[in-house]
Amino acid sequence: VKIDSSAENTIELPLRPCVSHNHEFGDTKYRHVQYYLSGTSRFREYFHPSISGTGGNSPDAVLEYCFKWNDIPGADESVILDFLRHIRQIDNSTGTSISKSADGSIITVTEGGKSLDLRLNTDQNALIVTLPGSRTYMFVLTLEQDGKFCLRTDKISRQGPLIKANILNSARPQAPKVRYILPTFSWEQKTDNNKNRGWKSFQRTRKGGGLRVYLDRPWYSSGDGELLGVTLFPQLVPEELKSYVTQWGMDPIRESKVPKGGLNIGDFENVEHGMTNLNLDELSGPQVNVAGFKVEFNHDRQLWYSDIQIDSDIMISYYPFIRLALARYQPNSIANAHLSRVVLTDFVQIANDRTLNIELKPKGKEVQIRVTGRATGDRGSNRIEVTVESLAPGANPEFDWVKVVETKQQPNPYTLELSPVNVSTYLWKWEGNLKLPKENSTQSYRLVVCEYE
Repeated sequence: VKIDSSAENTIELPLRPCVSHNHEFGDTKYRHVQYYLSGTSRFREYFHPSISGTGGNSPDAVLEYCFKWNDIPGADESVILDFLRHIRQIDNSTGTSISKSADGSIITVTEGGKSLDLRLNTDQNALIVTLPGSRTYMFVLTLEQDGKFCLRTDKISRQGPLIKANILNSARPQAPKVRYILPTFSWEQKTDNNKNRGWKSFQRTRKGGGLRVYLDRPWYSSGDGELLGVTLFPQLVPEELKSYVTQWGMDPIRESKVPKGGLNIGDFENVEHGMTNLNLDELSGPQVNVAGFKVEFNHDRQLWYSDIQIDSDIMISYYPFIRLALARYQPNSIANAHLSRVVLTDFVQIANDRTLNIELKPKGKEVQIRVTGRATGDRGSNRIEVTVESLAPGANPEFDWVKVVETKQQPNPYTLELSPVNVSTYLWKWEGNLKLPKENSTQSYRLVVCEYE
């Protein structure tokens, strides 16, 4: 049985290393590369033309295996088995079985209790063969006009396994060019909905703590995988590091909880890659930690951007200020080449979470409304008002909502200011019951929740 990548199925030749054969890329960037060796004979011209292909008319010298991926297993399975027999990975096709994964991406060939996997690469221009011991081979494919993939080889050439290598970045990246930073929000929603009895409760959370950093082009100065790094020092920041690490603090004009001390990698929710104890280009002494965030391109603004999300659990201060220290960060680097020089941003104020809970009261004439979140120590500093609005048939759903008003009753029962309740230190709950208008089947209704300082 040939399906194996063990030592028994490997021929070791007494070859000397080719020390003079170097692949020079001409720069210092990180790359992930794949190589395979093709072997043939230097005495090719002495073989019979039907084997070597050196004669004027020797069509038998070139071996061609053409198949449709969707016809394996099926009409073209014998083609792929012939190819595997040619590259000496199966003995024969009579005792061999072929199966395909549920998503159709992997073909498994089994012989004698051992299996190998076949799959197409992302660009569908290569067939990747993986043996049980994880040894991998890659064969070039061409796509023909009839939709078939074709493998072409000859009778005296053999191909070696696929070798993967990481060429590490060997120079510090360029410093990022920060254009501006915006606070960001996201929304999460849950509804207790039953199609027979309608909805009973509703919860919506406005999630704060996010920042979007816009950056000038270009990116990837150190190669693939380059991230936007936030430099951090988790202890009390020494004076010499204050211009090179991220710091945050409470709003000085608000009575609020003081944020936790120095930020660390685990204080962010969407870190792509982090590393500790890295050296800065600017200083020779203290080291920093870095949290790396994915960078994407905004085609409308023609700018790169990165989203940074602070963990909600540490957002205990009310609208704290943060000053980011940013650097390009290349995780795949040699020592002392991971970080660019650090760029300090302006102070930015970040928002707290707010969670809205609405519960329909029995008989469906009222709803209980509750909003929770961090605020200041002053009961009256944050005021939350809830209003019922309606939309007439055919009106513009973006601009034509109007408040529902009861002319015979004052104050208006369809507008309610929620009552604040101090749950714990600087954590508040605003709640109240709001009357619902009599339903009009031709109109749409919504609840609008507004917070005022």
